Amino acid sequence: PRIRSSLPHRSMPACALSPVGHLLAPPSPGVRENFRDPICSCRPSAKTNLGLVFEHPAAIQFSAAMLERHPLSPQSFFPLSVQRYLVVVCGAHNNGDPNLDSLDAFECRGDQAVTYTAGTWHMGIKTLDAPGVFAMLVHEDNSALDCEFREVEPFEVRVSAA
Repeated sequence: PRIRSSLPHRSMPACALSPVGHLLAPPSPGVRENFRDPICSCRPSAKTNLGLVFEHPAAIQFSAAMLERHPLSPQSFFPLSVQRYLVVVCGAHNNGDPNLDSLDAFECRGDQAVTYTAGTWHMGIKTLDAPGVFAMLVHEDNSALDCEFREVEPFEVRVSAA
């Protein structure tokens, strides 16, 4: 396959996912931070699905050609037994197709959670150092609008050593 682009990943700054998502990092000691709005459902018929996801670590360099999105629901990942993980996201064109020009890759620490906004195209989450488990939160009603997969022009991601 032809490689569209090569995406070196970088550490995730707090504002990096805007407008396609939110980074949830540990609060200051004694402080409670609430994130109600980023995880609200857009569909009254959708039920909250809290799942567990086991992932194997990504290779140092790999090619990907599949993205997914949840058109009407945000999706959150909370690392439970993960040191570092990879987030690959992109926005959408006005017609809803993935905007590969906005494709970006980030490294998140194991004490950071991530929420993709509804409609955000993303690659499946990948651990970086060892197999790991995430809690995943999404709103679903068992319809075609729960999740959409799309084959895209292949792109390559390079992962740095820890």
